[in-house]
Amino acid sequence: MDANGAFTDLGIDPIEGTELMGLLNIYPDDLSNPTKFNQLLDVVDYVKAVPVSARGNLIRRVTVGKHVDDVLAHVWGYTQLRKEAEHLEQTLKTKRQELSYYEE
Repeated sequence: MDANGAFTDLGIDPIEGTELMGLLNIYPDDLSNPTKFNQLLDVVDYVKAVPVSARGNLIRRVTVGKHVDDVLAHVWGYTQLRKEAEHLEQTLKTKRQELSYYEE
């Protein structure tokens, strides 16, 4: 699958996807690397929940002022940590609700 097909399948406009590729410092040739391709899909899946106008700012916020050799891997790592943190926050919320049952 090429990037445009992947973007369309994930609900991202191919032009916007191309812009994301630029921000992530990846090139069409990089998409032949399965690891980079899957990281790109994960990042695209994560950023589609962010308003279109803020997507570039999110990537810049995560990378500006840091020495990053592989921008895609860096942003991918961030998105994976955010997903894990959101999952843990949801788990904590559920456990607090369960505790409140006993404490009331």
